[in-house]
Amino acid sequence: MNEEIKFKNQLLALVDTAKQQGMCLSEDQVVEAFPEMDLGNGRIDLIYDYLKNNKIAIGNKEDVTEVFAESE
Repeated sequence: MNEEIKFKNQLLALVDTAKQQGMCLSEDQVVEAFPEMDLGNGRIDLIYDYLKNNKIAIGNKEDVTEVFAESE
């Protein structure tokens, strides 16, 4: 599969995960979503910008858990 298509599909899957978690992801989830890709050269920043523009919060696992605890 073409790298761009694979990247797009993984990004869309990450957005779906965020929707299931109340529009919130951990930093680990973002990195783990792209296991075979080099996230250097600003690519990780582009991912974070995309998620932010789609109103998806990013934090470490403790922050995400805390957000969920507050919303219950």
